[in-house]
Amino acid sequence: MCNSASLRPQPNSNEPADGSLKRLGMTERKDEVNQPAEPGTVKLYGVTWPWFVTQEALDALKDYDVWDDDVWIVTYPKAGTHWAMEIVNLILVDGHEERINRAQQSHPVEFDLSQPGRSVFKEPRPPQYKAMAQWTAPRVIMTHLTEELMPSQIYQGKGKVVYVIRNPKDTTVSNWNFVKPMKFDSRYEKWDYFVKLSFSEEMVFGSWFPHVLDFWTKHRYDKNFLFLKYEDMIKDKKRAVIQITDFLGKHLSDDAVDRVVELCSFQSMKARFNLSQPSAKEAPPSVPPSDQESAPPDDQAKPPADKGGLGAPSILRKGTVGDWKTMFTVAQNEELNALFREKMEGSGLTIEFE
Repeated sequence: MCNSASLRPQPNSNEPADGSLKRLGMTERKDEVNQPAEPGTVKLYGVTWPWFVTQEALDALKDYDVWDDDVWIVTYPKAGTHWAMEIVNLILVDGHEERINRAQQSHPVEFDLSQPGRSVFKEPRPPQYKAMAQWTAPRVIMTHLTEELMPSQIYQGKGKVVYVIRNPKDTTVSNWNFVKPMKFDSRYEKWDYFVKLSFSEEMVFGSWFPHVLDFWTKHRYDKNFLFLKYEDMIKDKKRAVIQITDFLGKHLSDDAVDRVVELCSFQSMKARFNLSQPSAKEAPPSVPPSDQESAPPDDQAKPPADKGGLGAPSILRKGTVGDWKTMFTVAQNEELNALFREKMEGSGLTIEFE
């Protein structure tokens, strides 16, 4: 474990006010729709989002028409979203990867990459939530929406939700490695700043605690919800595949289960995602295209060198448990442990960190 700077900001730094993770934990949500946000982000309904999430999309999704056979993959970012989505896709086609309809491969449903003057695609395309209306069933849909912004029909029992929880330490390290080269904010390149920001409401997609706890405490007993822990999935992939298969009401032969397990190994997915997907130029940049010309050179979006995976740069990095030990200082670890105990008390949710 690293031994360097503490989580508390130094005088005159640009870090979030009150530095302590304890003070940067779950905060009361605001009623305002639009609030000031950092460059490359927007503030909507008390949550900080990437610039390509719009109020129109969020409002439309609240009243979205959920199909009975929809499968929604819901996570806090960098918690195994694409992994869970691929497992579900493979289960639905009995482990025959070539049968997956990649044209229906989803960006998070809240993403709107069609905004006038800001499209990152050569050809016009509708917002994700509109495009999905033309998909064939069953639809596999991924999202990082907060609990209060999910389609209300889901809470009436329509569709199924697979929610994957990953420990907040590894999530933070994975998220930092993901967003750092995307240039959302030059300060994100500094680990000490990023780790404090991650547990504040200013973090893109909000803090880990309210996202996880809102879903867990309100829906852990709902019949159309399945909660999985990333760490358990890593330990026993076959068990995770069987759990999801049973939840979806599918029956797979032993051979089909084995195919799904093999195709969902980290090595297999990394090779498949990088080889079969569009250019990284189609991954959304960190600042709107219309803003890039006037942005300082260091803040301009730089597309990654590799292919864009299933819609984003470097979505598959290590796929391990315990990588946080390479980044968290002793002080950072102790402070997050204290915050974790405080926020998780009485939740009934236990998390493994290694």
